[in-house]
Amino acid sequence: MIGQLKRIIEFQNLGNSKTSKPSRNLIAFTSGKGGVGKTVLSLNLAYLLSQKGKRVLFADLDVNFSNAHILLNIIVPKNLKDFFEGKSLLNNIISKVDNNFYLLAGDSGSMYQNTYLKGKISSLLTELKKISGNYDYVIIDTGQMNDREQMEILLSSDSIVIVTSPEPTAVMDAYVIVKILKQQNCCLTKHVIVNKCSDVRDSDITFNNLNTATEHFLNEKLHLMGYVNFDSLIHKSVTSQKLFSKEYFNSPVCKQISKLSGSLTEFVQVANINQS
Repeated sequence: MIGQLKRIIEFQNLGNSKTSKPSRNLIAFTSGKGGVGKTVLSLNLAYLLSQKGKRVLFADLDVNFSNAHILLNIIVPKNLKDFFEGKSLLNNIISKVDNNFYLLAGDSGSMYQNTYLKGKISSLLTELKKISGNYDYVIIDTGQMNDREQMEILLSSDSIVIVTSPEPTAVMDAYVIVKILKQQNCCLTKHVIVNKCSDVRDSDITFNNLNTATEHFLNEKLHLMGYVNFDSLIHKSVTSQKLFSKEYFNSPVCKQISKLSGSLTEFVQVANINQS
């Protein structure tokens, strides 16, 4: 009888350990030096996910050059600086933007030095993983890949999305990111979004050129997540500090971004199934 009770308890503990396993929902967006519309794209994608009933946290981790709060035209009472200086817990610096849509704002213009951030990015990522269970998705907007802190953010994420554009310099930036990740033994699948395209042919040519180079020189196969056409309305929304996907919900480009959010949902679900 005691033996049977012990086995029941063991099975219950096993079941509890499975259900308590954290979801793999940290998706990092990166693009190299910038200029391809990564922040605008990821921010709008995150918003559209929230409009589908998903609880989404947008984490602006472009330390010292954050601008998500500017694009959203909101004033945040606290940001990452408060966390780094030990003044606030991570949960307490998150601002609600809209239904199901939350922002973890970064800081700008404080001239953080590597010595100042040493060890603090690791602490940030640890705390971010702890609270990630409160959200269906945590969309991370990374900064330029020119320091160890940003690479640490990428390597600590559950999925990586590389945003590029048809411009040769942007394609080269994307290739360099894949190369550096390869050097760091990163085994995560690299998903690619081609932004600011003229049409689907423009996207296919861009992705094929990038993927051919990474397969040939790095033995790394990339996965095309989708593409987004160039639209002057996006520039207009940025200038007016209004979210494009909210102002132009029925536009063709907004529908493309919404389709991307569906693709993101699919590969995150696959990642969680594989983890299970």
